[in-house]
Amino acid sequence: MPTQSLTKSSLRRLRALYLLLYNATRAMEGRSPVDVLVQFSNFMLNTGPFLHTVISTITPWALLITAITEHKWVCEAFGAITGTINSFFLSQVVIDSNAPLHRLLLRFLASETLTERVRTLRLDGLAWEEWDPEEHYDPKSKGKMAFAPDAGSYSFYFEGHRLNFERRITQVDTFKGAIQDHILISCMNPFAGPSVIKRFLDHVLEKSATERRSKTTMWRPERTGWKWYGEGVSRHARDLTAVELEQGTKESLVKDVEAYLHARTRNYYINRGIPWRRGFLFWGPPGTGKTSFTTALAGHFELDIYLIGLSSSTLDDQRLESLFAALPGRCIVLFEDIDSAGIRRGDMCSVKRAMAKGENGSDMRTDEEGNPLEIDPVGVTLAGLLNVLDGVDSVEGRIVIMTSNNPNSLDEALVRRGRIDRKIEFRFASRSVSAALFKRVYCKSQEELLPGEAPLDEAEMHPLANEFASSLPENALTPAEVLGFLLDNRTDPKAAVAGMPAHAREVVKRRAQGLNVARQEEEEQQEEPQDEPPTFLMKAALAQWTLWSTLKSQSRRQQAVRDIFLFP
Repeated sequence: MPTQSLTKSSLRRLRALYLLLYNATRAMEGRSPVDVLVQFSNFMLNTGPFLHTVISTITPWALLITAITEHKWVCEAFGAITGTINSFFLSQVVIDSNAPLHRLLLRFLASETLTERVRTLRLDGLAWEEWDPEEHYDPKSKGKMAFAPDAGSYSFYFEGHRLNFERRITQVDTFKGAIQDHILISCMNPFAGPSVIKRFLDHVLEKSATERRSKTTMWRPERTGWKWYGEGVSRHARDLTAVELEQGTKESLVKDVEAYLHARTRNYYINRGIPWRRGFLFWGPPGTGKTSFTTALAGHFELDIYLIGLSSSTLDDQRLESLFAALPGRCIVLFEDIDSAGIRRGDMCSVKRAMAKGENGSDMRTDEEGNPLEIDPVGVTLAGLLNVLDGVDSVEGRIVIMTSNNPNSLDEALVRRGRIDRKIEFRFASRSVSAALFKRVYCKSQEELLPGEAPLDEAEMHPLANEFASSLPENALTPAEVLGFLLDNRTDPKAAVAGMPAHAREVVKRRAQGLNVARQEEEEQQEEPQDEPPTFLMKAALAQWTLWSTLKSQSRRQQAVRDIFLFP
């Protein structure tokens, strides 16, 4: 019963308030906006003493401030005073979108509690969870949506200090879709200064380095080609023992890079005025381990890899220079298959043109009045590539690695000493490399064995590896071809030893004929004996004899003649 009486009392009050507002609204009908505003003000003032006091106090000040802000000099003076105060109390750090710290900062703030308090978020893709080796892989596992703070201003705390995060996203090129994405970190503290922000950014870098300590991150240019894609692809670092090379080659390269990255080497170069750079050319047939060894080298020295495809249609000299300007001090710049990019001395003015033949037969593109049109260069020129490698503005401390299948097609200026310091040949798999690959595939721990698979005894390992290597022709298959065959038989080492000779002969024969698998199957089908198909004349003669022996009437004979000449 008390609840029912309370409900009735509330309804009576709501009804009285509704009638009051309804009558006040009816009284204002047909009047001008000024009269309505005056009557509404009187209504609010007469509502109660508290509201009367508040309105009487605030309204004059609001009118005064509105009148003052109409004068430009007042606004300028207020801005100057605010700027002076901020110069003493406010510290700021601006982070451009090209800076590597930009993406790390967004990922850090997304992983912290900031995104729980932010109302506007930006979907940043899918974040796949790390697979636990102790658990079975679940093919139905789904990724988690990753979010980052969108454009706006947000506050958070670090070491007890209140920091403000502001993200500004502006579109600078509507046609190309280019945008500018800046982050502003500020702190209003007259005693701490910018040191708090610096410690916060150091904390972000340290946490990111800890998470990526056992990973290798690969970066690619974004679709416009002006900067690197916001987030690189991280994968587990490959160990150097996973790549098999000829005796002494791997060790020599590792010592070379280790000495180059040493701090004393940097001081040695600087004290003698020598550019602190290092370049390598890895050349050899496809599948010999050029890219694999580069990845393992990056994982060993905890370096990021920046991949640049010079054959990209969106890349030119200016964009290449912009990419190199954004490189960190310690990294590997990888140019894969640089011979396929077609950069030679004759391409100093490489231009992709949409040519239109004129009446005079010239290839110059002209407008409606016959005036020649200027065509912007597209593609990287040799001069632009050489400039970023060892020009005045080139970054020092990085390692440049080029891979090539045909090094003799490269321009001499590109591979001269100073730009390319060492040229390493990656060859076909020798017997020692094949034996090492066999041991690496079949030397398994108990956790790596599949259900029902028996481990290979150590006493059997070496004889089988030697037998497998001896069944291969010397330097006939690439390491990738040998490893691929072993992985196809990774649960049966004896089957791999027995089947390798036939597989090697097949691969060598196919390579000698210049055939791939699909073409080989097609050739084998064509080589099968088939009955010779009847010619057109033979089919026509047979049809003529059949028709003329069965048809008697003249009309049907005419139809038969037409059938003969239209016989398929």
